[in-house]
Amino acid sequence: MQAAVLKTLACPRDQGELFEDNHDLVCLQGHRYAIADGVPILTSPEAATKRTKVTRVDPVVQALLVSTCGNLYRGCTLPRYPIPHFRFPGTGLLLDVGCGWGRWSFSAVNAGYTVNGIDESLQRVLAARRVARDLGIDAEFLVADARCLPFRPETFDVVFSYSVLQHLSKNDTATSVRSIRSVLKSGARSYVQMANIAGLRSFTNYLRLPPPTGFNVRYWRLSEMRRVFSFIGETEIQTDGFFGLNVQASDLDILPFWARTIIRSSECLRRLPLTPLADSVYVNSVKKNS
Repeated sequence: MQAAVLKTLACPRDQGELFEDNHDLVCLQGHRYAIADGVPILTSPEAATKRTKVTRVDPVVQALLVSTCGNLYRGCTLPRYPIPHFRFPGTGLLLDVGCGWGRWSFSAVNAGYTVNGIDESLQRVLAARRVARDLGIDAEFLVADARCLPFRPETFDVVFSYSVLQHLSKNDTATSVRSIRSVLKSGARSYVQMANIAGLRSFTNYLRLPPPTGFNVRYWRLSEMRRVFSFIGETEIQTDGFFGLNVQASDLDILPFWARTIIRSSECLRRLPLTPLADSVYVNSVKKNS
């Protein structure tokens, strides 16, 4: 906000001087008023709270929706941010590798973690910071490469990554796994989502699509995942979902009927011991004690 404009304003409750603080306006008595898209909201706190609830999804998030979340979301206009449910609640410092616009980072914060997110795209990191402000969530984001994480050894209690390493070449994935091991504390865990070649839909895609290049999905055998991720330590694989690589029950309300049917079917199958046939799996590893 321009300083000249700020000098003309006063707190509507006590007529005190207003100051900018952490993207809000605040007076000496502690009355706080939000600024939405550069517009001060100098109404009662109750009205301000109602007005500042997210009513418009960041346009970058909408533009990246299909590339971030998958074809189930094609054609959807988001009424809210699609923040998924985090299946591994806990505490401590978590690194979200390939955070994009921050959906899993925000999910992890909601589950109890302190979060740092990294992504190679400046556009996505800037979007993550904007969305964090929109949602009132405290998380740190920076531009970095999964293959050479810029953190001191044994920094993180958890490393998490969703729909990222499966897009890298298998050599780059192995390099990223070594980097993840370095930044994990001894005895700490990593949770990495990957694409299972034996999945009901994945195998069809593997047969019909040309060999992957660039950032296209690479499909892995479970045995390959265990071999590569065992560099971190003891590794197990669990089901994430069926019929796609980003089937999130938390998004039922924003998806069309046909997509909701797929998600409900996936949720039913996820409760059965069918991990070898899951399209999307989590590779969970525990770092060996140094």
